[in-house]
Amino acid sequence: MKSREARIEKLRTQQQNSKNHKEYQAFLTEINTEKIDKGKIEEDWLKNQEGVEKLQNEVKTLTQQVEADTKTCEATKQQLGGRLSELQAEVDRLKPLRDQAAAAVPSQARDSFERLADRHEGEAMGSIGKPDRRREEYICNSCNMSLVADIYNRLHSRDEMVLCPNCRRMLYIPDELPPELALNTKPPRKPVAASTEAEE
Repeated sequence: MKSREARIEKLRTQQQNSKNHKEYQAFLTEINTEKIDKGKIEEDWLKNQEGVEKLQNEVKTLTQQVEADTKTCEATKQQLGGRLSELQAEVDRLKPLRDQAAAAVPSQARDSFERLADRHEGEAMGSIGKPDRRREEYICNSCNMSLVADIYNRLHSRDEMVLCPNCRRMLYIPDELPPELALNTKPPRKPVAASTEAEE
């Protein structure tokens, strides 16, 4: 733009010193052409300035977002670091107890448990459930597939490992499923007091 302005000033000086009308008109035409070119350059410059300002605003917004995300990330790292330390301490505390309990389990069953734990991300066992308390039907609570009707008796009375036929986890009886609920049996009647029997 500055070079165009300098060129226009130079042409105006030459125009003033022109010797005839034809030469004057030629300088005038050249001056007008330079003015038009200068106007186009100004328009382009203004558009570029608008684009630059827009990009600067976007950069500012993105910078603020990055700063906020960085703070959130650091806070999450600290939180997870503390939680990780707690979990590691819990693992260290439970490991001797787990090793002691594992030593009491037959090696074949222990090896099977370890393989299943690796396959199922640590969840090697699945409890059995009874969806309908009135019917002798059972499911594996891990995969929700139906189990054979005598599964409770097999787990309750036999000392053997029973696997779910679908997910292949070791099945076990949970504490909340005692025999009277699992087998639809009534709890034993309380003995009648001797005095009551005498009165009858």
